[in-house]
Amino acid sequence: MNDIKIATEDYVEGLSLGEPASVLVDGKDINGVVTEFNMVPPEPPEPDIVPPGDYLCSGIEVTKGTIVSGTHENLHVTDQNYLAIQSAPTGNYQYVDFETHFNLPNGKVDKLTLQFSGKYSALRGQTLYAFNWVTGKWSQSLKYASIGKAGLYFSVSLNPAVYLDAENRVKIRIYVYSSAAFAGYYDLLRLKVG
Repeated sequence: MNDIKIATEDYVEGLSLGEPASVLVDGKDINGVVTEFNMVPPEPPEPDIVPPGDYLCSGIEVTKGTIVSGTHENLHVTDQNYLAIQSAPTGNYQYVDFETHFNLPNGKVDKLTLQFSGKYSALRGQTLYAFNWVTGKWSQSLKYASIGKAGLYFSVSLNPAVYLDAENRVKIRIYVYSSAAFAGYYDLLRLKVG
């Protein structure tokens, strides 16, 4: 016979129905055949968690404007090695409009922050958007800022339930327009988890 100690009368680990057993329940010996017991299922495993840290963009797509120098890799660290984009005309206005993408590892994300640093050849109003995967549209402006030659650094919190898709992707958009030509110099676009 199997000798087993159990914590409660409802859970018997290591026994099968019909198996002879000598079991201690609350310090009392119960002999006989196991005819029925309720198995308490184990707790479900915790979901994988995306490790805290900085996550870098994996590419950019320029919709309006022309890349003068640099690549998406210039957005990885603040080092004054810029991704430079010259505005392009459409109608009576000049535009810079581009998207960048982030691919996070699979897992749960509790806190998500976007960091930005950049400047413009002249004072311009920049709008930052994030793609809302729930509505399937670009968010209302997450951050509007007037940025000039001195540049600006800021960070903005993103709601992971809205701005992360099922594959842990994030899409960010920078949009600027003006009646006069200008250039944008982008030094940092980075996601911070945790």
